[in-house]
Amino acid sequence: MILESERLKIIPLDLNQLKLLLDGTPSMEHELGLNPSRQELDVHTREAMAYLYDLARATPNFYPWITNWQIILASANISIGSLCFMNIPDESGSVETGYGIYPEFQHQGYMTEALRCVCHWAFKQPNIKRILAESNPDNTPSHRVLEKCGFKQISATQWSYPRQSTVSCRKVTAGELNIALFAHFNRYQKVTKCWRSENNARVLKDIAFMEEWSPENYSFLVKCLRHTIDSGGTVWSAWDDERLIGFASIESMRRGSRKQYLQLSSIHVSAEYRGRGIGQILFRAIVETAREMNAQKLYISAHSSEETQSFYRAMGCTNAEETMADLVAEEPFDCQLEYVLKPSAVPVL
Repeated sequence: MILESERLKIIPLDLNQLKLLLDGTPSMEHELGLNPSRQELDVHTREAMAYLYDLARATPNFYPWITNWQIILASANISIGSLCFMNIPDESGSVETGYGIYPEFQHQGYMTEALRCVCHWAFKQPNIKRILAESNPDNTPSHRVLEKCGFKQISATQWSYPRQSTVSCRKVTAGELNIALFAHFNRYQKVTKCWRSENNARVLKDIAFMEEWSPENYSFLVKCLRHTIDSGGTVWSAWDDERLIGFASIESMRRGSRKQYLQLSSIHVSAEYRGRGIGQILFRAIVETAREMNAQKLYISAHSSEETQSFYRAMGCTNAEETMADLVAEEPFDCQLEYVLKPSAVPVL
């Protein structure tokens, strides 16, 4: 099997070729009829390939998941790097990839081209739902490759690329709400800039931090969402098959001097699924629920991060005409927003 892209050929080594790679790069290149690259495996890569070789011998039916894939520059018939899957796909349909390109061929788009091609192959295989990758926090070139290929950062070092699929959206019942529901949900968010009020003006400041939820945070979330439903509110959810990938909640208590507001109390999308319009789907669901409850406006005490504010502004939210003192006290740096419930549809980005 050979995968081909615009400039590259990508060849998964068979067991004999993988053994030759461990014996020395020139032996493998001679076997494949390649021009010599004059490269050798570093210690880390050789250890990883030795592990794959032993695994491939023990489980030959899982070829080509457990081998080295050589990246060949077709015009020169030379190896310029390689990639691999780190193990056999697990029961959840996840598989991890690793990759590298020789220094003289970096910054030319070859790694992006190769990884995109192999990911396309992987998603054509049965039961593959996501591809994972690990990258050091300071490896900016690797981050750019992953982003261009569709990966989303889900922790300081981990990235995930979920298969494109049909997302379903429905209301959640109080009986469904438990910690297990959020087993695969990832709240990770890397923030670099936040909005602040200074001298009656909004200023975008360099404020960097990472936000992740602990088991205690999820326990508190479940209590809050149960209270929302028990008190007459609604929780909407978004799903990829049986995996919860987003949720949003609206409270039933009227707010404001004219009781014009209902509060959109939460809206979150799992890290690897952001940028696919799921937040918009959930926002529209909340808007329609608010209309059914005869509200005039939504009230949102929203995170001040640049990305969160960009989302709400794009959906048509504006600064709230009235602010709720209790919500400001809970989160002093949040931006207090509102959305007017007009008959027209929510804008599509």
